[in-house]
Amino acid sequence: MKEKVVGTTYVEQKKVTELVGTLIPKEEGEHGVPEFHTTALLVPEPTNEHDNTAVAVVVQTTNGDAHRVGYLGRTSERKQNINGVTPIKLVIYGYSEIGMSDSFVIDDM
Repeated sequence: MKEKVVGTTYVEQKKVTELVGTLIPKEEGEHGVPEFHTTALLVPEPTNEHDNTAVAVVVQTTNGDAHRVGYLGRTSERKQNINGVTPIKLVIYGYSEIGMSDSFVIDDM
């Protein structure tokens, strides 16, 4: 089940060349824009001051650091099924190449 990651515009995003994953050229992509495929981690944040049910979406950088790209939405059904840190597929659609904001979408492994 695909789901858009929220809060991505509030984070200074890394360039996809700084993340671990695979870059798909726009000619081979699903939507005519470059796509970056990687594995993310869903990380519960029970001490989040704004939402104690918050779940961060975190990716690995090429230097081994963790980088939070955003969160599951407040009403995400996935939150009910998360028990600890959970791996998930993440695709970053490079809409910024055509003057729009990039789109971050998670999907089941």
